Amino acid sequence: MNTDHRALQHWSQRLQDQDMPIFSDTAEKIRKFRDDDVKSAMDLASMIINDPNLTAQILRLSNSPYYNPSRQKILTISRAIVVLGWQLLYRLTLACSFFESILPKAKTDRVHQEIGLAIHAAVQAKAMAVANKDSVCEEIFIAALLHRIGHISFWCFSEHEGEKIHQLILQGLSAEEAEHQVLGFTLKQLNQTLISAWELGGLIEAAAADKKSTHPHQVEMVLLGHDLTQVLQQGKQDKDYQAIIDRLSRVLNSPKSKAEKFIENNTELAVQLASRLGAEQAAKAISHLDSSNAASALTRPDSEQAPDHHVIRLHLLQEIGQLLVGGVDINLLLETILEGLQRGLDMDRSLFAVLTPDRSKLVEKSVMGWRKPLYQSKLAMPVITREPNLLDTALTKETGLLINPDNNPEQYHPVICKTLGRHECLVMAIRSNDKPIGLMYCDRAYRTTPVSISQEDYQSFCHFVQQANIGLALYRNQARKSTVRP
Repeated sequence: MNTDHRALQHWSQRLQDQDMPIFSDTAEKIRKFRDDDVKSAMDLASMIINDPNLTAQILRLSNSPYYNPSRQKILTISRAIVVLGWQLLYRLTLACSFFESILPKAKTDRVHQEIGLAIHAAVQAKAMAVANKDSVCEEIFIAALLHRIGHISFWCFSEHEGEKIHQLILQGLSAEEAEHQVLGFTLKQLNQTLISAWELGGLIEAAAADKKSTHPHQVEMVLLGHDLTQVLQQGKQDKDYQAIIDRLSRVLNSPKSKAEKFIENNTELAVQLASRLGAEQAAKAISHLDSSNAASALTRPDSEQAPDHHVIRLHLLQEIGQLLVGGVDINLLLETILEGLQRGLDMDRSLFAVLTPDRSKLVEKSVMGWRKPLYQSKLAMPVITREPNLLDTALTKETGLLINPDNNPEQYHPVICKTLGRHECLVMAIRSNDKPIGLMYCDRAYRTTPVSISQEDYQSFCHFVQQANIGLALYRNQARKSTVRP
């Protein structure tokens, strides 16, 4: 069969630019994090928090038994990095971003079936990797999850072409024959083209191209996960069922009876994980494949609800209290506080800036929510002492400020407005030895409908920043003790 390369490129470009631009953008950013050792976990956390839906989805997964069997409560992305590790978090970000792009537009049973197959295959493949004590279990999971990314994307956004393919399959053509007849290429080829265009690389690319030479065992587990779920679609009476059980039995080095139990247990886990991803229809599709255990997983109540801002504040302050006990990890403490301002106070932008050694500038140390290119230079603002302005005012006061441009226009110096804009904001100095060394700032700059900052928000803001000051004092004290020789 000759491939129509122009048609293949057209579909690939359409999916990237028109139908899934958010995922394309996230995939590019993820790739830069993967390739750049200088980029920190906090940069990734900031990128995630810019998207509230993505944040909520990742926190749901982080609190699921599948990823968090110890059930440590995770309410912030900063904490998720600590508990899960940043490598796992960046892979989860890639997967969650894909489903965030797909699920709202998944209108047909075929799309939900494809999503279900992907989740089910990923869970089965990861379980094989765990059983074999493989060192890259999560990489295998993501490679299996995105193995049919072209199929899922096509069926989500196809219209009459998808219906034509469906009708040809009903008439007896194989899926690949039907795809080629209608499109001029196969969806497996679209898979490989998209994976290359999005530069997903690594095991994802190797498995999509069936390159067993580079990752033989890992690719085999990804492919077996998908072959297994495809056979289960046809039922245990299918002619290929015993052959797939034989393959699985060899991979697990277990008898066939244990291999079948292995499938049942992981089918149930796949149903639960699909529900956590918000793919309820896909969860139902998976549950129809196998045991009553899987079906019952659908009916179990998920008592976890998205916490409101008051609950987030409470838990964050408790977490910060724990961080202040024993050895203080000052970077984690400040990152947690900054995320607390962002999510606990429902802010759009948060900034932690430090004074330069000559105290002439305030330079960005960490930001969250700022809409600027990933590699744009850090924010820097001159310290202006000659004229009134909100930054100098904050540095000279021990308390925090709630400043509104309508009530305090003199505080919004043009130089500061050029960097921060002219928004109602909260700002407070960070102190060491009673001397200002920087400040925390946050606002709601991106609201289409303005939401005023309340006195309760102000009091919580001051409490968060005071915790930063306490943490700095404790950190300075432990650093001093560590330099004292016995």
